[in-house]
Amino acid sequence: MNTKLSTILLGGAAFAVIGAGFALAQAVDPRIAVYDKGPATINVSGYPAGVQQNYAVFTQKCSQCHKLSRPLTLILRCPTSGRATSTA
Repeated sequence: MNTKLSTILLGGAAFAVIGAGFALAQAVDPRIAVYDKGPATINVSGYPAGVQQNYAVFTQKCSQCHKLSRPLTLILRCPTSGRATSTA
């Protein structure tokens, strides 16, 4: 009886730890989440063929880890002036 109860409790604890780990892995830093709100795609139909092929690879590779809007709306700061310049 005690073995069955401890097995159930251990299984429940393991499930809770895995669930908490998954929730933490999905959490995005609010400073980074700002970049997820922009456009998720761009129209590259008028771009040269090489750029279109590179964009196809970009969409496949980068979307595995984060939304495509993040790199497309990334704001870069000039190291000398500190001014923001959008890459989108």
